[in-house]
Amino acid sequence: ELIVDTAKKASEAKKNAVGSLFGDDEDITTVELNLKNSDEYELKEILEFEKDTLGFYVSGHPMDEFRAEMDELSYTLSSELESAKDGSYAIFIGKVEDVTIKMSKKGNQFGIVNLMDFHGNIEIMLFSDKLEKLDEMNKEEPIAFKGKITHTDFGPRIGISKIMTLKEAKRETKKVKKEVQEAPPTPINLAVRLDADPTVLDTLYTLINQNRGNRPLSITIVSKLHNVVIDSAIRVDSKILASLEGNEVIDVLGC
Repeated sequence: ELIVDTAKKASEAKKNAVGSLFGDDEDITTVELNLKNSDEYELKEILEFEKDTLGFYVSGHPMDEFRAEMDELSYTLSSELESAKDGSYAIFIGKVEDVTIKMSKKGNQFGIVNLMDFHGNIEIMLFSDKLEKLDEMNKEEPIAFKGKITHTDFGPRIGISKIMTLKEAKRETKKVKKEVQEAPPTPINLAVRLDADPTVLDTLYTLINQNRGNRPLSITIVSKLHNVVIDSAIRVDSKILASLEGNEVIDVLGC
């Protein structure tokens, strides 16, 4: 701030000196800048300045002093939320960056907590009773949240059942086992050439009914003018591939 203010004063002095009888006098156009030596900011303050200015931390992480303790625990990172099993319980540990208080349509108060760990940030919704618990805790230290994960069309949601200190989380993480969702079955992609055999769809329909399963089926209708890709809701078994061996008008594009 001192440098900026001094620069403004210097600019004003030069403007005022234009056309002045003593415009060439250095005493009129020179503005002194006296900087004072100050102690370096604490790392915590530097990190706060970096986050406010850049949106992320550069010199370190606010939870670095707790990293060794946290590395000993089995908890779920923000980067693992998407892969957590639907309906499973998980523990998230991090620094509460901020809490946004809102009101529901029914007039009930709730809060959106921005929790930051070593991999990123996640948002956690808390109702009034859990907000009161959070208010009692030291937000300068890591806070642990235990909750049930539900995958929705709008992304994963966490229903919080318990809020803990890092010390309390050491005992709780021994009880909660991380569960990961099974990888979705790979789709089977077929290309059907109608121009070669108009009855091929009837053949395919029969094969599908004989080989129902859990793998998604994608069908590409090949024609002379334009190909049409159909991401069907049909699911088939891998056995259908064996049934298609030797078929000259249905090609397997990928599986």
